[in-house]
Amino acid sequence: KKALYELWLVTRHEKRTDQDTKAMLNIYYERLKEYKENAVLLVLNEFSEGSKWFPSWSEIADRLTTYQGEQLRMFRILSKIRAKRSAR
Repeated sequence: KKALYELWLVTRHEKRTDQDTKAMLNIYYERLKEYKENAVLLVLNEFSEGSKWFPSWSEIADRLTTYQGEQLRMFRILSKIRAKRSAR
């Protein structure tokens, strides 16, 4: 939650009421719970460092999906290597 709020503070965004901002950040936070914490922190940090504007949900979700797909692919490769070594 802290990383999401920090991203909000360091990027430009549309003017909203405090109530709308809180509601939006809570929705993002609830959706982010579906992803692995390390991937979430990495993606939010990348947006904090490299984006002028607060990202849309689809931008965050797309990047998270990419990272988790890469992590899953690497896990499968490492699992195959481990299985081959165990078979020796």
